Amino acid sequence: MRIRKGVARPAYLTQDDAAAVREVLGAFSSAVAGSWKYAELEERISQISRIYDRRLVRGLSSLMERRLTLSQASGISPVELRRLLFSMGPVISREERDALIASVASKFNTSMDEVERAIFSDVEREKLVAGLEALGPGDLIAWYNAELTETLLARSVSLRISAARLWSAILRRIKRLGLMYEVIEGEGTPSIEVTGPASVLGIHDRYSRAASGLVPVLLDVGEWRMEGRIRLGTREMGFSVDSSSAEMRYPPDVVGRSIRTFDSSIEERLHRALLQAAPDLKVSREPAPLDAGPGVMVPDFAVDVDGHRVFIEVVGFWTPEYLRRKVEKLRRVRGVDMILLVDGSIGFPRADVPSEVIFYRGNDIPLKRLLTSIRGRSSQGVDVNAAVQSPGHSGPPIAGLDALLEGLMGSTFDEVERRLRPILGENWLDAIESNGYYFEWGSLDVRDARLRRRG
Repeated sequence: MRIRKGVARPAYLTQDDAAAVREVLGAFSSAVAGSWKYAELEERISQISRIYDRRLVRGLSSLMERRLTLSQASGISPVELRRLLFSMGPVISREERDALIASVASKFNTSMDEVERAIFSDVEREKLVAGLEALGPGDLIAWYNAELTETLLARSVSLRISAARLWSAILRRIKRLGLMYEVIEGEGTPSIEVTGPASVLGIHDRYSRAASGLVPVLLDVGEWRMEGRIRLGTREMGFSVDSSSAEMRYPPDVVGRSIRTFDSSIEERLHRALLQAAPDLKVSREPAPLDAGPGVMVPDFAVDVDGHRVFIEVVGFWTPEYLRRKVEKLRRVRGVDMILLVDGSIGFPRADVPSEVIFYRGNDIPLKRLLTSIRGRSSQGVDVNAAVQSPGHSGPPIAGLDALLEGLMGSTFDEVERRLRPILGENWLDAIESNGYYFEWGSLDVRDARLRRRG
């Protein structure tokens, strides 16, 4: 990272660095051609790092190491061989050692040299360089620059992204990575503000990996710009990078792997689960943006059930400031039914959230509760318009309300009120009691009251 006038900029490579790049590529090519041990390749890279910038050489080498194929130097099982050698007792002289190796070589019907090679052939440094997915100098330079941009994002405190086109593709990637973001409307194309990993406590490593995953889609977009703040040690400073800053691209196989890694995200699992468990529901991924003026909000899903649309937003990361902005945005989105599906391991507070909150942990999606809640909103369930027009209802149970209440079992007084008052009006408590439900009070604090069913 280069710092000039208080502004950080990645030390991107250009064709001026081609000599160092060719030296590194030459070392890897020679290692394959000569069937070097991995230790010999490491030694050659160490020599090159004494000629050129050490960090540059190590960085280039680490990328090429991902493209290596290593193999054991011997066909003899090193584990079995060591077990046999050690079972034959200790040796205290060179002669005794040679005699032991000769005896074992005879048992394996091989030479003493082969036994020597096989003893530790499963240790990485002793393995042979057997293959390499080759790259040209220009490709390696472009890949190195893309990885530097990933590092920049991983260390960022905040960043704002703008693009000349396909900004919706960037937003879709941000959402699938689970990043905390806000869409900022302005003249022309919107920009997207993303909370950086350096401002997130407790989940920094996981969030850093997610933030780095933005780079592949930026490179696909074409023209883009990022600016924000980065933390380097104890210092914080600004940065600005755009698509013209350097030549950046990934090898085709690297891009493919990076995209596939997100197929197991909570959003993907939830999408598959909804389609399999409820094929009658119309489930849309990343529906049209909702007006949250100023700005917009793009939920993860929209589910249509008997003429009613409910939105689902997955919350995987949060900070107090992000939560505050999210709550404000939810309050500004009027006339919208929203369910928040929240990672229960992140300590998300329920208080003051103007939406129903359902928690999940790890890969365990509470699908039954979620579907119960969704179906309770259908026109065959709660008749929203009729319920609002007759807020004083205290007669027979409202059709379908029981399904909705079942999904709220165990919720606090405040949560139930926020969910039902807009539907049932001022006398929502009477409607609850008519359907055989009540609140169990643990104390005089309304936050301790939990919804229960009689009998």
